[in-house]
Amino acid sequence: MLPSSGSHPGERLQSVEPIAARACPDPERVDAMHQRLLHFAVDSKWSHRDVRRQAARYALREPVEVWIVDDTGFLKQGKHSVGVQRQYTGSAGKVANCQLGVSLSVATRTEHLARDFELYLPELWANDEATRKDG
Repeated sequence: MLPSSGSHPGERLQSVEPIAARACPDPERVDAMHQRLLHFAVDSKWSHRDVRRQAARYALREPVEVWIVDDTGFLKQGKHSVGVQRQYTGSAGKVANCQLGVSLSVATRTEHLARDFELYLPELWANDEATRKDG
């Protein structure tokens, strides 16, 4: 049975609430599951790098054939989010107000796995302490 949140199998879940709805078979207990998942996500002491490493070991049972480095632009309206400035992004196909992220993925013959992602910090943001404090 699908949860009442409207999510469907295979749909990307972007918050804890639909995850709780899928994980809890008893609709009367979904709120409690939601609270437990929130506490786990916020209060757990774990390294995101260790989690990524374990996920890679699980997913990559074949030799890595390709390392993929890619940039992604995130269009922005304002200019106060960290790293935002007018710069070229393939997302828009032009110079636009955006953030840029750089990702590293690997691929085997049958699998593809994102390994790391970092926000690109333009020179203005990297070298100007006042700009960084405002962002």
